[in-house]
Amino acid sequence: MKFCSQCGIQNEDTNEFCSNCGAAFQNQFQSQGQFQPQYTMPTPVINAEDPLKTKAMLALIFGAVGAVMLFFGYTSIISLGLAIAGLVLGGQARKQMPAEHPNRGMATAGYILSLIVVVLAAIVVVGAIACIGFMGCAGAGLFSEIIQSSM
Repeated sequence: MKFCSQCGIQNEDTNEFCSNCGAAFQNQFQSQGQFQPQYTMPTPVINAEDPLKTKAMLALIFGAVGAVMLFFGYTSIISLGLAIAGLVLGGQARKQMPAEHPNRGMATAGYILSLIVVVLAAIVVVGAIACIGFMGCAGAGLFSEIIQSSM
């Protein structure tokens, strides 16, 4: 026996049409007295990423990576570059986002973190350059002359 997919009435296996509603039988019917509905595969929904969310996320990532890189010696110059890029992206995202945008907080956090890293990285880079300069002067014997001339 097979069942109609339209009305669910049981029909003979030899019937080509439903005896109740007249619907044509196709492959979607199953014997043994069970009604089998036909399923279609859902089409995937393409979710285009919000470009402002991407900018906000990149600003936060650049600020965080720059903060970590401050602790690894020579990479402080790289952290300065990342933090400047984070500042630019965070500032653009905040400027373009309306106040009620759900990712405005992430853009603000990325902007502030990048600003802090820019300041710290600038201090580290200037300090490193000053140390290198003093070491060069000391190596050349100029440091003792500078100190003696100031006294």
